[in-house]
Amino acid sequence: MNISFIESSNYILLKEAINELKAKEKELMSAANMALFEGTFGTGKTWAIERVAMEQENSIVYWVASDTWTKSSVIKKLAEELGASGANTAELFEDICDKQRVEQRVIIIDEVERILLGDKHKIAELFRELSDATSCVVVFIGMRGVGLKWKKWDHYHSRLQITKLSENTFEDIKAFCEMSDVEIEPDVILSIYKKYNNFRLTKRVVEGLEKFCDEERLDVVDMKTYKLSKVDR
Repeated sequence: MNISFIESSNYILLKEAINELKAKEKELMSAANMALFEGTFGTGKTWAIERVAMEQENSIVYWVASDTWTKSSVIKKLAEELGASGANTAELFEDICDKQRVEQRVIIIDEVERILLGDKHKIAELFRELSDATSCVVVFIGMRGVGLKWKKWDHYHSRLQITKLSENTFEDIKAFCEMSDVEIEPDVILSIYKKYNNFRLTKRVVEGLEKFCDEERLDVVDMKTYKLSKVDR
């Protein structure tokens, strides 16, 4: 299976939403401009947001949250990314804000649930402070339901624009299956979509079908072959 990028429904949603947030940022004088996108596993959240970040690499800072992050380590990380300087973390953060007022780079944090545990929420608060001071766009990506964890910190939960990413469409799964080394007939793709509707699980099924077809010297997967392969078990 040769996997290449798919302009999935969630990729289009994320790209359009970030562009809208960037347009909104120009209208704000001093207010947080933050969004949270949450979705179930296998819907291509990270795949999509990595693509958006790559396409706009000069105007986006994209990081995957880490369990090892602290408030001071993130300030230093931001300073390095933006070329800010200062004698201490307070001065560093002030220079970061000064640079962000000019550069207005979008900051995207994937797997945000990692910074909502215990006192890690202070890191999320740091991003709120940065957006508040500069009106820069801050985007969080997380699993479905992560927005509920924010409710205990209402002073910035209320400032979040929360969007639920959609489940994969049939067209998304169809495009994914069409990257297979074997031809998968439409009724089989529909069956995979109805049962899984998930990129990760679909990949496992398609690779199983490819292995079965290689062993049986087949190049087309019809419904009979699909059932014989037992990839659903």
